[in-house]
Amino acid sequence: MNEWLFPRITDYFDNQNRNSIFEYSQMIGFSLQEKKEQALLDIKKAMFEHTAILNDEQLTYAAFIIADDIYKSANEISLFNLYISEYLEASAGTFFEILSQRGFVLHYLANNLYAGTAGAGMIRPLQFFRYFFLPAGIKYICPHEIALELMKRDGLTIEDYDANIANYLGEAQLVGDTVIEKCHDQNDHYFNLQIDGEKSRFNPSLARVRDQNVITVFRSEPPMAGTSCDVLFPAAEIDMSGAN
Repeated sequence: MNEWLFPRITDYFDNQNRNSIFEYSQMIGFSLQEKKEQALLDIKKAMFEHTAILNDEQLTYAAFIIADDIYKSANEISLFNLYISEYLEASAGTFFEILSQRGFVLHYLANNLYAGTAGAGMIRPLQFFRYFFLPAGIKYICPHEIALELMKRDGLTIEDYDANIANYLGEAQLVGDTVIEKCHDQNDHYFNLQIDGEKSRFNPSLARVRDQNVITVFRSEPPMAGTSCDVLFPAAEIDMSGAN
């Protein structure tokens, strides 16, 4: 019997009353190696079992919920370790691979404010978020994070970030736009985070909203429990504006 076969596919990521991603990942991560490997395999199998009984409408709705819970969980976590990425690769990574196989793609657009320096309020978008989304099979695109990588290319470090971000942000935005174009060409899932940006920054993604296979999420409220975002499903199957 698979002890990791939960009643609902969203139970693996639930962020309403607990940070399930963190709790389950640590539970598995600190297990003996053989038990850990079996648990991750069981979670992958569970994703196939759950998705096998979902119709397209249910599947696309689950994609929105899962991605939104990943963002909320990543935003509140105070400790990161490799176990989180391993758990997300087995669970969300398998799910979003199946979503692609079923012919759908997720474009998650977030316009949120992160105040503070590179070592304080900005630490999550600059250093944590990629290790949540990439293992989940979702490209992470954030001009501020790209700017940090460009600084490193030029021999700077994160300690130089605050003094140099204004000089690098324009180039970073162009790089981010190129990545988005490539994602569109290859039907890759992506999470596009603009930190206190203009809504026009999302125009390339918003132009794809009515495409037949695209799930578009737009979040301007902070990624916290009780907040909402707008969701448009493929071919306007369902309009969940204001979904929690």
